[in-house]
Amino acid sequence: MNLGYIRAQTHGPEYSWHKYWSRKPANVVSAYLKNLVPENGLVVDPFCGSGVVLFEAQKLGFYGVGMDVNPTARAISGFLTHPVDAEDFKNLALEIL
Repeated sequence: MNLGYIRAQTHGPEYSWHKYWSRKPANVVSAYLKNLVPENGLVVDPFCGSGVVLFEAQKLGFYGVGMDVNPTARAISGFLTHPVDAEDFKNLALEIL
């Protein structure tokens, strides 16, 4: 399968809050996933880095599994794929205050 040339776009706000060095262009990753992963497919990213592959897979309805030896990479990927609920955060902050 030839996907042709895919021009990388600027990172959206969900990726712009960190400067992880290996962050990949989300639109390119998404295009490859859409075209190469079967419906209800599993995406495994053994070097998940900034979580772009996992998050794009999640947005497309795929199940994703990622791992990385770098704890910063695991944290960024976790925050991206399992964001904190703003209302829960507010309630916990008010309890602490």
